[in-house]
This record gives sequence, structure tokens and C-alpha cells, in this order.
Amino acid sequence: MTEERTSAERCDKLGPPLKPLKGDEDENEHTIRVFSRLVDQGRLRQAQRFLTERGGGGVLDPQDVAENDTRTVREVLADKHPQQRTADPAAFIDGDLPPLVGVDITANQVERAAREIQGGAGPSGGDATLWKDLLLKHGGHSTRLRQAVADATRMMANEVVDWEHVQALRGCRLLALDKCPGVRPIGVGEVLMRIMGKAMSMETAFDLERECGEDQLCAGQKGGVEAAIHAVSGLFDCGEGEAECVLLGDATNAFNTLSRPAALWNARQLWPRASRFLFNTYQSHAALYLRGEKEPLWSQEGTTQGDPMAMQMYAAGTLPLIRSLKEPAEQGPQVWFADDSSKCSSLERAREWWDGLGERGPPYGYFANSHKSILVVREGLKERAREVFEGVEGLTITTGSRYLGGYVGTREGRRAYVQQKVERWEECIRDVARAATKRPQQAHAVMTKSLQAEWDFVMRVIPEEKETFEPLRHLLATTYLPGLCGKSVDDAEAAVMLLPVRHGGTGVHDPTERIAEAYETSVQGTNVLTTAIQHGTHPDQPFDPSIHRLQMHTAIHEGKRRADAQAKERFDDGVARLPPGRQQAARRAQEAKTHAWLTAMPSCSDQTDLSGDAFRDGLAVRYGYRPPNLPSSCPGCGSAFTLTHALDCAKGGLVIQRHNELRDVIGDVDRMAFGAGSVYKEVVLKEGDGQGREGVRTDLVIRGVWDRQRDASFDVCVTNADAPSYGNRPTRSILATHERRKKNKQVRACEDLSMTFAATTAHPTSPPAAQGVVPPSPSPIPWTARRVGW
Repeated sequence: MTEERTSAERCDKLGPPLKPLKGDEDENEHTIRVFSRLVDQGRLRQAQRFLTERGGGGVLDPQDVAENDTRTVREVLADKHPQQRTADPAAFIDGDLPPLVGVDITANQVERAAREIQGGAGPSGGDATLWKDLLLKHGGHSTRLRQAVADATRMMANEVVDWEHVQALRGCRLLALDKCPGVRPIGVGEVLMRIMGKAMSMETAFDLERECGEDQLCAGQKGGVEAAIHAVSGLFDCGEGEAECVLLGDATNAFNTLSRPAALWNARQLWPRASRFLFNTYQSHAALYLRGEKEPLWSQEGTTQGDPMAMQMYAAGTLPLIRSLKEPAEQGPQVWFADDSSKCSSLERAREWWDGLGERGPPYGYFANSHKSILVVREGLKERAREVFEGVEGLTITTGSRYLGGYVGTREGRRAYVQQKVERWEECIRDVARAATKRPQQAHAVMTKSLQAEWDFVMRVIPEEKETFEPLRHLLATTYLPGLCGKSVDDAEAAVMLLPVRHGGTGVHDPTERIAEAYETSVQGTNVLTTAIQHGTHPDQPFDPSIHRLQMHTAIHEGKRRADAQAKERFDDGVARLPPGRQQAARRAQEAKTHAWLTAMPSCSDQTDLSGDAFRDGLAVRYGYRPPNLPSSCPGCGSAFTLTHALDCAKGGLVIQRHNELRDVIGDVDRMAFGAGSVYKEVVLKEGDGQGREGVRTDLVIRGVWDRQRDASFDVCVTNADAPSYGNRPTRSILATHERRKKNKQVRACEDLSMTFAATTAHPTSPPAAQGVVPPSPSPIPWTARRVGW
């Protein structure tokens, strides 16, 4: 135990602060450096919150006095982790136990879980990056380790394991975040335990999803939050039936006060395949280590902080409570997502439901908190609502409120809510644009994979006009894109860049073009689940999550098809407005799909991180403008230095350097695929005769590509499709010419050696450092190498 505490104290000192330092002369440089490091670790959300200063008040020291409280932070955390109560028999499901079915966890599921895992280190000091490296990047050693993890997970799922064998895995670092005011406990569990929990969840989650149906939406239902918002706002906004109000209920410290014995028993009844794994991980109390504290706190009740299965365990534990409060659909539906409950009905029905929740909730560990709950009523019903809910202290009565990231209430309140969020997003765009001036790739990853997902979610759940999001579009075009490119961007360029990457853009979507399609797709995709929530299901035909998933898949597919058609039109219109010399570059980038470097996550370990100059050079080549910071004269011949000259100049070694780099990339990838002894560079196929007839040399010879134990010759040709000598010839025609020339030169020598010949052609649509993989030629075969003439 002493060693575990020492490790926990060491890990608490690791990692960046959660809020930028103030008052330092190099504050901005420090912020950018920490932001970049977080992105490189894959922690995009934390990087975004850190950069935009939306991460709250940071981490609190356990000995600090909590805000608006006389207790220390440690005392508040201890109060949030109560001792285990005597379980109430009323919370246990009666009936015969279902049979226990064996669970098979495979190494493939462990691999999937490892690829998805994120976050910092638990008490042992190994973070997600370390475990990803161990499980994925060491060939056969990683394969055996994945199998060992799968075996351990399978044992915990099918046998009862002694607590001594699990105790260290269940240890957790406990952090206290400042809620301004208040204290939010955050647990950082062992990464290995989180990987095992994710693998277990992948195998058994559908069982719980089917059991919970439309009653508890945190069990893994696809689009569950969106369905909840559409169901509640649809009934309340449309005024169907007796929907006079929506009561948005909340609980006190819900996950930490859930009755653990009752939850484990109910999971045995409702989720038997996962019940033994849950029992093994919750059969005793997990230690929660605090910074600078010698003695840990103990998780004795509810779910443990940092547990990947905590949400699903909570769903199984509260499902009997939810069903006991369920009424016929005509009396108003209730909607649950974890501890966030809601009732849409008349005022009198809502009061009866609230009283029932307060009476039946405590045995399950659900303590309704009226001070955190909100009653949304129609215009003119506030006074009557106060009469109906007389005696409920602290309940907020209003005509509109935020609900699960959406909004329920009046049209004016909804518009004000969205506009407030748009104003905050405007500040975030400015912050990310400032970061893009120094770290463009990291800023672009945060913009495309994190920040724009926030307003995309709001678009899916709130019907708004495109004018509301026009300020975001304006800032993206006039502030973010110039910071990303290092130059001013006109309207024609912005129209092309604000498109998905597969349609020639940068991956930053135009929010004014996205809003209508996003909402319509969400409504159609969640229609099955929304209908089940609003009107209930027949006992003979319960909610089927498979039908819901099929509906979601169909709606998303149709939405993408419509969005692709619109994007193609916008791309053609935007390219037509570009100067003639740049139209060809933009069209080539779109046709050849050379955008892998633009969407890759920056990572030092995977060697996908680019310098600011390399990233901006890639954008310049992609859209055909002069790269920033380009020398005025060529270092090889002294001529005026342009992009075309750099790709054509025979002096200075730039052309051969680019050729060799592409050859080496292909060779390195092939060594990983076929083995180091199967790849040879610069192989002489035919010696010269010394009488003027040149020999034949190829760039790469690889054994076993097309046929077992047979060599294949790969010769690389890099050409500049924008060279003046080509005029306006199509890229396909230029590459075909080079393929024929290579064939005429080398195919006979390959035949003499019983060797397969492949012509590999590429054009410079991205900088060498950004390629990572070979950009494909626009040919019918989706690979850069085409076998010709063997």
C-alpha cells in the first residue's frame, strides 16, 4: 500500500496545469506550448478547454478551503464518498435468477479498446499513450500482451476472482476540480482496468441496451441524448395533449450514492453476462488517492470514479426505480438519461411524479434535489405552478431552460440560448486562430475534431435559422483560415476551404450550410426511439434497438448523400471563382483525395506531427497559391523561386531529394509489410554494355507483393503536373505518359529476370514531410502501383 501511495503522489505531479498561468511575460507562449502538448497526447477536449479558458477553476489542493464552505476540499470529497448504507430490500428485484452465460473476450476487442482509450495515468503511472504503445506498436510482443489482457478480462467475466488480485487495478487518483463554486470529484483509474472495462462493455453492452430500451437512455442507445431532447421538446413545443410543463429533475451526488448492493443484484437480474465482472470489480472498496495525502479515501457506495462501466452500472441499478414510476403514455412520458430525469405532462401529474420520485428513490440511492431541479411551464402558468408545487423548496420555475445540451421552452428563450452559445464560440474561434499562427496543425485538429462538434450537436437538437450562425461563418473565413494559412483569404478561397476534406476543403464545415441538414438528419435518425419515448411500446412489441440502429444508419447515410451533393455544387462554384492557374490545383487535390496529411492526428510517436511551415506548405500546394516564407531566389540556379520552379529545377538537388524521400517512404512501409529481407533499393536490372547503351536500374525490388517468392520491380516517378511544358493537359494523361515511358524502358529487363514490373507515379499535391503515405494517382486502380506488361 505504501508503494501505491508513493506512485500516486508521483503521478499527481505529472501533466500540465488545467489553467494557463497569469502574469508571466511569456504567458501566451506557455499557453501555446501546453496546448500543443495536450493535442499531441490526443487530449483534444482538454486542450480546447485549456486554450479557451473554459476548464473551470482548475485543480484544487485537498487542504484548500472550499469556496462558499467552511470545510477543506478533502472533507468535501469525503462527504461525496459516503460509507456504505444498509441496503433496502425494496430496491432488490424479485424473481428467479437468469442463467449465467459465458463471455468470450478476444484480443481483437482489446485492440479496439486500446485504440479508443484516452486520458492520464492512474496510481501506477502508466497513461493511455504508454498502454497504446505497449499494446499496439511492438509486433508479436504486443500481440501476446493483448492476448494476456483478453485472458485476464475473460477470467474476470466468467469466474469469481479474489479481491487481492484486483485491488491494485481498482486504485484511482482522485482530483478535485473547482466548479466555481463547488467541488467536482474526478477519478483517474488505471488505464489497464479501463481497457478491460471497455472490452467487456463492447461485448455485453447490447444486452443492457435491449433491456433498458426507451426507459434509461444512458445504456448505450445510439443518439440517446438527441432522442431525449427531440421527445421532450417535441411534446412541449407542439403542445400535444396535456403537456403544460416539463419537470427537469436532478439528484444529489447521484453516482456516489447509488446503492451498490442493490445495483449489483439488479445487474445480476437484468445484465447477467456482465454481472460477474461487475461483482469482481465492486466486491470491496477501491482506494482513492489524493495529492499530498498519506491516507486514501475509499469508494464504498455507488460507482467508482474513473470506471468505464460506471454509466452502464448506473443504468442497471436505476432501471427498477424508473419502471416503478412509469405511467401510461397518455399521462405524460418520463425521460431518463443517467440521473437526469424529466416528466412532460400536466402540472398535477408532474407533482405526483415528483412526490413518487422522492418516496421511491432513496432505497435505490437516488435522492432528488429540488434546488438543482427546474420546472419549465408554458406562458401564463407560473402562478398556478407555484400553487401546485407549494412546499417544494428551491425549485426553479421558468418558461425555458437548457436540457441535456438542448433547450426546452419558448422560441425567444431558445434563440437567446443559442445566441449566447454562439457568442462564446466566437471567442473560442479567436483563441484557436491565435494558436494556429504558431501551431497550425494542432489548432486545426482541435477545430475540426472538437470545437466544431459542439455547434454541430446544437444544430442537431435545436431548430434554428442559418442567420444565427452567420457570425461563426464570418469569423472562420476572416480570422481562423488566415491564421491557419498564414495569409489573407478571399471569399472564393473561403468557399472552397469551408468544405469537407473529401470535397477539396480543409474539413472545417460552413455552419450556415450545415444547420438545416443536421437537424433533419437527427430527427429522422432518432424517430424510432423518440416515438417509443413519447407514446410508449406494447408489451408484445418492446423497443428493439436493432431497428433503431438501422434507422439511425439509414438516416445518417441519406444525410451524407445529400450533404455530399451540396458540397460538390459549392466546390464547383468556389473553384470557378478562383484564378485560372489555381483551379487545376484545387480540382486535382479533390479528385486525387490527397488529404490524409490534413486529417491525421498530430503525434510524435506516430511521426504524423508537422511543423508550422510544412503544414502551411501543404495548404499552399493544395490550393495553388505561393507558400509563405518562400525564398526570393533559387539556391541552385539563382532564378526567381516559385513553387513550380522548385519542383522543376534540375540544380540544387530538390527534385532528386523529393524522389528519394518518396522512394524511402514506400520502402519503409514495405519492410513493415513484407520483412526487411524482402526489400532492396537501387537495384541494377541490366548492366550497360559500355558502348553507349545504358543499363537499367529500378528504385525498389520487393519480394512477395503480387506472387509468393516472386520479385516485383517498383520504379518511382515524381512529376510536376503544373509544369509549363504540359500546358493544360489533364493529370491522368500526364501520369499515363510517364507510365508508358517507364514501361518501355524497364519491362523487357524485368521479363528477362522473371520479375513483375509496376510503375509508380505521383504528383506533388502535398509537401514531402506531410505525405506519410503515397498520394494515389487518379487512375481506376486505387493504388499507386499498377502492374503493366509482365
